Amino acid sequence: MKRKMMRNWMLGGALLFMASACETLSWSEEGKGALSIRMQRETSVMVKSGVPFGDYLIGITNQVGTTIISGMYSALPDPITLDPGAYTVKALSEQMGAPAFEKPVYGSTVDVGVTAGVKNTLQMICTQINAGLRIVYDTDFKSQYETYHVKITGEDGFLTYQEDELRTGYFAPGALQIVLSIEGQEPVQVSKNVIARDMLVLTVVGGETGSPTTGSIGLNFSVDTTLVWRREEWKLGTPSNDGQTPETAYTVAEAQLLGTANNVWICGYIVGGDTSNNAFKTEPPFTANSNLVIADSPLETVRANSMAVELPTSPAILRTTFGMPANGPQLLGRRSWFRGNVETYFGHPGLRATKEGL
Repeated sequence: MKRKMMRNWMLGGALLFMASACETLSWSEEGKGALSIRMQRETSVMVKSGVPFGDYLIGITNQVGTTIISGMYSALPDPITLDPGAYTVKALSEQMGAPAFEKPVYGSTVDVGVTAGVKNTLQMICTQINAGLRIVYDTDFKSQYETYHVKITGEDGFLTYQEDELRTGYFAPGALQIVLSIEGQEPVQVSKNVIARDMLVLTVVGGETGSPTTGSIGLNFSVDTTLVWRREEWKLGTPSNDGQTPETAYTVAEAQLLGTANNVWICGYIVGGDTSNNAFKTEPPFTANSNLVIADSPLETVRANSMAVELPTSPAILRTTFGMPANGPQLLGRRSWFRGNVETYFGHPGLRATKEGL
């Protein structure tokens, strides 16, 4: 049930609190306060959703999670009369269902307090809460193969991209399984974790004719100031990552599937430190010299999509170079490589007995 609620109301870690102007009023209902909700979208984002604000779903819950108000924005009174107390207000352009083409979903969540005799105006700034993925094929690939398609499966279902599909598919944040099927050949499969606001372009690059079809994704992030656009190449005919060198280092998603592995390289972006089983810090100050956290996205905040890297006392250069209390502000967002043993660490797959870092 908790997972379902998160899927329906997951708002990508956002969002922008705005308690705004307060007015002292005389209320006919003694001891009540009021809340006036105003909606807007993040101005830096080109909004593709055709859902008008009036059709957004609004939910208001109290401190113990009981739903007090639920309905379409256009159907709610303005202002909304409430008992004094603390509330969580959530807005959603629509429920996030099965993956679909050209179907971004927008939302926001804000905590607010209501005071007797006072009207608060609450600004809800909505941002994209699902992830988009588009498939393109380079000229070499299209010249070599005639019949092919890509099937992408997430936790809520799948989408099939035919060879002429140019639209962007949208998926709930989490793990995606990407399978390329070429007529007459064995399917090629890779995994990818996506987070809210990701916009991923995956280019399928042709290999030499007759070469093996095991594939690998080489990460090459390009981040703009609005959504997280990531452009990656999927090269046919190249060996899969084996973790034996920095050049063939496992991604975090690949390493998480290993179970255990000794003396392998893993590559990821440093996204935080001070990890625990359930969370990690994404901003300084950091207190623990003994670990840091890496992920496949430089903006990852979800513990399950990341890996903790142990920084032992020996070799000492690890803590000197990567200790988060002293180096955190410079390290955050940096792509780095670490060599060690994949095993359970803080309740999740992690890297222990780390021997080297780049």
